Amino acid sequence: MFTKRSLIVGLVGLNLALAAVLIFSRDVLPTAYAARGGRPGDFAVCTVKVHKDFDAVYILDHQSRKLHCFVPSKSHDAKLTFVQTRDLESDIRRTD
Repeated sequence: MFTKRSLIVGLVGLNLALAAVLIFSRDVLPTAYAARGGRPGDFAVCTVKVHKDFDAVYILDHQSRKLHCFVPSKSHDAKLTFVQTRDLESDIRRTD
């Protein structure tokens, strides 16, 4: 049977192995790259309750004056599905 000393050595070795696994297997998230040349204020993002179970995400592109709508995908994989783009300039009939 194991002696007290061999049990302690085994547990220390196990802890060192687990620490090495934590250090060397960092869970790196995928990098999100924004559009180049964006300036603060070019986009506005908001969520709107459209159903009792989910929200829609609206992105307002200030430069092109368009409103983009996204909803959660039907496969429930935490991704968004594009729904529609509205041209706000033609909807409002206003230019600066």
